[in-house]
Amino acid sequence: MENNFCIFQYLEKAIVSPSVSQFSAAYFNNPNMKEFVVTGNQNFISIDKVIYTSNNETLYAYPAGLEANEFTVPDFVKTINPYSFSYCDKLEKIIVSSNILLSNGMFIYCTSVKSIELKAPLNFFPEGCFAFCSNLTSIVIPETSVVTQLFSHCFHGCFSLQNLNFNNKIELVDFSCFEKCISLIDIDLSQLTEISESCFRFCSQERINLHLSDKLRSISKNAFENSKIVEFICPRNLMYIGDYAFSYCIELKIFKFNDKIAQIGNKTFNYAGFDEIFIPDSLRIIQPTSFCNQHYIQFTFSEGGHPKFYVENDCFMNKAGELVFIIRGDKVVFELPPNVKIFGTGSINESNYNRIVVKSDISDSHLLYSEEDKSKLCVKSFSNNSCNFNISDVNNIERYAKEGEYEPTYKLSNNLYIKDSFIHISEYITDSSYYEYLPQKSFIFNENSRLNSILEVILSVFVSFLLIIIMILAIIALKESRKSAH
Repeated sequence: MENNFCIFQYLEKAIVSPSVSQFSAAYFNNPNMKEFVVTGNQNFISIDKVIYTSNNETLYAYPAGLEANEFTVPDFVKTINPYSFSYCDKLEKIIVSSNILLSNGMFIYCTSVKSIELKAPLNFFPEGCFAFCSNLTSIVIPETSVVTQLFSHCFHGCFSLQNLNFNNKIELVDFSCFEKCISLIDIDLSQLTEISESCFRFCSQERINLHLSDKLRSISKNAFENSKIVEFICPRNLMYIGDYAFSYCIELKIFKFNDKIAQIGNKTFNYAGFDEIFIPDSLRIIQPTSFCNQHYIQFTFSEGGHPKFYVENDCFMNKAGELVFIIRGDKVVFELPPNVKIFGTGSINESNYNRIVVKSDISDSHLLYSEEDKSKLCVKSFSNNSCNFNISDVNNIERYAKEGEYEPTYKLSNNLYIKDSFIHISEYITDSSYYEYLPQKSFIFNENSRLNSILEVILSVFVSFLLIIIMILAIIALKESRKSAH
């Protein structure tokens, strides 16, 4: 969305020749542009140096270098072309008549405008409508209008916007809507069920009053990435926080989950600023990278412990003995403690340790599974404290050819694996039953498949029975015809 067009930065006049049927003002407009000259062109006309289509329906280009600080769009105009007002540095107010339909990017890059007055009834702002209007502070709409939808990049890069001063009851905010709104301090999102992707990315205020309510169910990826917020309290019914949602929020000192949060994504809190967080019993899905690059964070759980997770020996573990991730990363070497029985892809790759050490007795008899970057692992024996060799093959027979008792090994039949041709059914569920439904999803599918098989058998038997009856009737009819002949 953010592009630096303005190819001709010092161009003062552009001639629209007879052969031109369309062009983008963004490539030619700049603070020095005084005039677009139309010469013998039947597609465009110039009125007071402003370019319109020949039918007067579209305002096509407003020269950014004009001295006026206020402009009223003529009543005969029905639409405003994207980038028409790009790079204006003197125009502070735009008044739009009631005849004009809103369009994508209609005021994008109008960097000088402070106030826009829209006289047409409306209930939404389209994609990129005010994007990079860096001085915009006020939008005036009819008193009878209530804005409910803000589409993608709507206020992206509106550096001076502090709040929405028009009637609104926002139900939809699309991705990157308020990205880089560095002055934003207040917006009523009490009707929102989801904070969209990159919505408040790079916002600079320590506190933004969002008026979030119990309706909020999810926060999408990158939603607050690189923002300067210092505190976030999860609304009561929030259940999901996506990848990178609070990544690089280095000023975020306080974060509180609710008791319904179910899942957080990859690098959700990467480089976040808090050093302590409570993990509620409801939070069952935590990724190996969810808290990466937070080397001194302290995790706390409810009295009696979490039903799935615990912390021991600087390892964030689940109760099956699996290492989810290593907490501290301020050393060169980390030795896996005996309580680690299994670690999977990602559980150590983000640990920032140069080497991960596994004791020989653990690696041969206790460690059940490893699937990692093998150059990062080494085996440590009791006789030598240094790493003897890299683990390059977990199925190396020599590693296990030692006396002693071992855990049983099982070979899975190839029939258990799903082939590429496997046909599956997907269902999209939007309400809160989604998380309760997940564990049962495969069973429901199997029951449907079983039911289909039974119906097929019944149908086959019925068809076979019908064919037999037809054959019997044919034989009887043949005999009767022969008797009649004699």
